[in-house]
Amino acid sequence: MRVKLVALLCLGLGAAPLGARAQSAAPIGQWSTADGHERLMVTQNGYCDFAAEGPSGQTHVLGSCSWRSSSRGGILTIMNTNQFKPAPIYYNIVWINQRSISVWGDVFFRRA
Repeated sequence: MRVKLVALLCLGLGAAPLGARAQSAAPIGQWSTADGHERLMVTQNGYCDFAAEGPSGQTHVLGSCSWRSSSRGGILTIMNTNQFKPAPIYYNIVWINQRSISVWGDVFFRRA
């Protein structure tokens, strides 16, 4: 009996159309890695700021941003205005839980 129930549940999950799956919310707020070397701020009015300190120096990307969601996260696009010519910079974000996200594999924690 249990095997039939599990089989039916699995069939039901696989039958859901792609459009019916939940989409992830944008990571609004202030985020940073545990050591504080990388920071991300995403505001509700569409402004973002990403800063990172590394062996090759500092990276700072800021400007208007947009969110394209998926079922587990999405792509955050920042139109970088910190250069001579504005250019889009893409960040792959995956929600881990309510207080942490992964940005290109680096774990960030909600700060505010």
